[in-house]
Amino acid sequence: MKANTRSERQHKPTTTDKANGMVARDAKEPAPFEIERRLMEEINILKLEGALFCFDPREAKRRRGALILKDALKRPITVRVHPDLGQPSVLAYKVLQAIFLKLTEQGCEPHEDGTCHYNDTVHFSQRELARLVGRTWGTSASEQLYNAIKQLRLTDITAHFYDKKTKTWSLTSFAILPSDIFSGHDETITRCVVRVAPEIIASLNRRHVAIFNLNRLNQLDTIGLAIYKHAFFHLSNLMHDARPNGQLKFTKDYDAICTEWLGSIKSLKHRSRIINDQLGRHFDGLVATGLIRRYTIEKNKAGDGFNITFYPGKGFFEDYETFYIKQAKPRRRPQGTDLLEVKALELVAHFHRALGRTTRTRFADHETAYADELLTTHTEEELRDLIAYAIGEARKTRYEMLFFGALKSYLPAWGADRARQKERQRRAKVMADCPICNGEGVFRLKEQGSHQVQVHLCPHRLEAVTDLEDRLKAYRV
Repeated sequence: MKANTRSERQHKPTTTDKANGMVARDAKEPAPFEIERRLMEEINILKLEGALFCFDPREAKRRRGALILKDALKRPITVRVHPDLGQPSVLAYKVLQAIFLKLTEQGCEPHEDGTCHYNDTVHFSQRELARLVGRTWGTSASEQLYNAIKQLRLTDITAHFYDKKTKTWSLTSFAILPSDIFSGHDETITRCVVRVAPEIIASLNRRHVAIFNLNRLNQLDTIGLAIYKHAFFHLSNLMHDARPNGQLKFTKDYDAICTEWLGSIKSLKHRSRIINDQLGRHFDGLVATGLIRRYTIEKNKAGDGFNITFYPGKGFFEDYETFYIKQAKPRRRPQGTDLLEVKALELVAHFHRALGRTTRTRFADHETAYADELLTTHTEEELRDLIAYAIGEARKTRYEMLFFGALKSYLPAWGADRARQKERQRRAKVMADCPICNGEGVFRLKEQGSHQVQVHLCPHRLEAVTDLEDRLKAYRV
């Protein structure tokens, strides 16, 4: 059957497209994912995208309970959807891409053993996150982004994780984001900090990743982006088998694409509808990016469905050489990089948790602003000590500390007490290091002739002790 690319025809979004959240971005809108040329994604999560996300926002809101699916190797995948939030959908998918992009941008931290490890914490300002997901900032966008992050936080996944190092699979239950912290004013979020699951970070540190060209991804909407990543990944795996470029192609069952790649969107029965009403324009987008030069949609051998075949284009071979043949090293995060925004939010969260407010994750801007201020003159360890000191003192007077700013009342006394502590610590160290008194703080002199023993405070200086021996005509014992 002749390939149908329709790449020269303009596709206008249909009512069906709009209902399914598949309207292409206006060319005038700022494209998301512009921080770096590359987007790095952990491969297990890439394979789980179709199970975790539903790309039809209306359907996603209706889904509840445990969704049990199977991956390409027939291993069961269970996604437990939060009863109030529904299944993660288009916006949550964009947020996850922004998180992986930020991890790529932040780079890894070099260690003494020569390895380079990614940090599990990602920080976004309000406008940064809005820009990365292609939204205009406002109260509505703020609340929707909050819900999208909560979906990633509260949706539980049970699936088999592949360990590239040991080449083994293990059944793992996890949430993409184990924790999240927000700061804002009224209902508007101004910044947030999320922590990525340790299973994902560990896999990233083992370089079990796929890398994509952001310049090409920028040309696609959400459905096109998801198809692009899977098609590039599978074509790359075939290239690893050393197939000649002219023979390279990748064929996938259409129903499997709908289920495994695109969150179980409805599979259609007619080729014309697949092209005109559903995936045709997204495949055309892949042609426009250069990832593929053409595609075909043909009946399968059983005659009860369709196979879709992707033929790689010039863009694929260019990116494969750049990302896999040349194997560019991951960006290294400069040593000493201080994420004050992350520390400020985490300190505020620690303050409230220490007071028993363990479920609170949204905090006022004035709280994080004061934490920012304190971090300019104190270390994180010192401020945690301040929090413990202030809470202890407040309990003595039954003072209710509602906000992080309540620490201001205790800062002077804590500072004075801390100065005394430091002096005591200094003296203890001097005493412990003193070869005269051996940490006792005193030494003994025996008078010549009478043999009477006297105890003296140790000056921790040998010349001072020698002078005393001469004056008293005594010697140390």
